[in-house]
Amino acid sequence: MNIYWGDIHNHCGITYGFGSLENAISAARNHLDFCSVTGHAMWPDMYEGIAELKFAMDYHKKGFKKLADNWDKVRKTIMEANTAGEFITFQGYEMHSRKYGDYHIVSPDDQLPLVEARSPADLIAKISPVQAIAILHHSGYTPGYRGGNWQEFNPEISPVAEVYSKHGCGISDRSPYP
Repeated sequence: MNIYWGDIHNHCGITYGFGSLENAISAARNHLDFCSVTGHAMWPDMYEGIAELKFAMDYHKKGFKKLADNWDKVRKTIMEANTAGEFITFQGYEMHSRKYGDYHIVSPDDQLPLVEARSPADLIAKISPVQAIAILHHSGYTPGYRGGNWQEFNPEISPVAEVYSKHGCGISDRSPYP
């Protein structure tokens, strides 16, 4: 049996994270077998019309636009970092949702299009025939506030869920923050 280590929910400055895409890939290459750097791409049911949240919504919109404006370069950089048999990169990006929870999609296809969608299932349908899976993350966040909504979970498009990340463990309310 082979064991492979990877990160398929990695963020950096391609949206509103920190550090360059090249640095994120280099750090992953030094320690992992595979990675996907997933920029923040959309939030279809974003809070609108709430003055107290306008600054946060503007911050997100700016990040989404940054990814869209640079998508071809991001995709090319990730594709060029792929080294068969040594270090595998996957294309991907993230979708926020109050209704469904936060998901990121991961694809082995370097032609993954960046499209707007209303739900994870809609996103997977719109990128077809490109193959990808949707991965629920922040499963421990409060439903309705970008936390996982298990009533809407679809194992046909999302065969796995993320349970641990830098945000902590999503399967226990007593888990320590990493």
